Amino acid sequence: MQAFFPNARCNFHAAKADPVVQELLSELASRQARYRRPGTWTAYLGAWRNAWAWIEPKLRVEMQLETGCIARPTVEDLAEHAHIAHAYAQLRSRTNKIGAVKATCTAINFAMSLHEQPDIMNAFPMRMLREVMRRDLGTQVKKMHELRRGETIDIINRWGFESDCPWRRQVALMMALGRALLLRSAGLFLLQVRGIFFLPDGALLCVARRKNVHHGKYAWLPLSDSFTERSTVALLRLHLAGLGYDVPPPHARGDTDGARRVGVGKVGDNRGFLFRPMQRCKGHTHAHKTECALQGGAVSMAVCKTTGYNATLKLMRRALTECCGYSAKKCKAFGTHSCRRGGDTALFDAGVSQEKRQLLGMWKTAEVELTYIGFDATQHLRWARATAV
Repeated sequence: MQAFFPNARCNFHAAKADPVVQELLSELASRQARYRRPGTWTAYLGAWRNAWAWIEPKLRVEMQLETGCIARPTVEDLAEHAHIAHAYAQLRSRTNKIGAVKATCTAINFAMSLHEQPDIMNAFPMRMLREVMRRDLGTQVKKMHELRRGETIDIINRWGFESDCPWRRQVALMMALGRALLLRSAGLFLLQVRGIFFLPDGALLCVARRKNVHHGKYAWLPLSDSFTERSTVALLRLHLAGLGYDVPPPHARGDTDGARRVGVGKVGDNRGFLFRPMQRCKGHTHAHKTECALQGGAVSMAVCKTTGYNATLKLMRRALTECCGYSAKKCKAFGTHSCRRGGDTALFDAGVSQEKRQLLGMWKTAEVELTYIGFDATQHLRWARATAV
């Protein structure tokens, strides 16, 4: 956090205030670290450090020319010399990557907000720069292909039930749950065994927090059972049993409206994470021959990208290749968001209202939710049939 306060103190100044006021303001300043989650601070940190390293010496020169004294620039001074930050954004635009410019603008605006200064990177020159880059580069948001029902069934069957490999079963369950619960990978990584309750009609899974909800503590997500032999709920039971947990039998009634919580098994207790980090085993280095080993459940997959997100993405695409027969090129159109898109598309095709879809997926706006719907030319023509003359 201190990096966002160069040459300044990260507190609220009150030089002539009463000692009690000063004490309270110091206590208030100590809360700044919780203004955003640690991951958000880290995400902005790199772009901000690079920006300030370029801006600070040039800002110092301008201030010395204006005052004739040696300057020690702060972020407040940058607010009065916004053109220097704009010049740096133009420098970043030479990469021909609009993402680099957006990250720079967001990080600088974040630093400005911490100092109670205006968002200088939202001024017209910066809005113009981003718009021109979008026009020149022809860039548009690349949406991952949605994971459809048939693809999910193939993966559940081949990697989930027909394979005795624990990490294959885990990947199949991750893809099935991501689609059923409209979860991002960040949400999947946070699912814990003690937050799973089985019901006669399915199960309830507790996710500790959602990526786009900064103030909520947790959310309960419903997993409906299809009551087929190889359903997602059945795969969840199989995976838990494979990890060593005592899983209640189907349709067993418990002491809380029919709910039965997963019990303590032979391996550890029920405080572990549902999905375990996947460590690549030594041996084959070819992408389609490597094997993995599941690690312990004490640590979330999100802790390390090499055993978590990156490994999950590669193995999800490998599942599409081995279970659905897709080429490596086609698999690149799928990502971890494909599960969330596939679930929302399934709800849309089933006629579920947008309000309900938005509530289930916890989208902030209806406009964003609509961008998750996938449809092909055949569906488009069917919808447009009423206009045919």
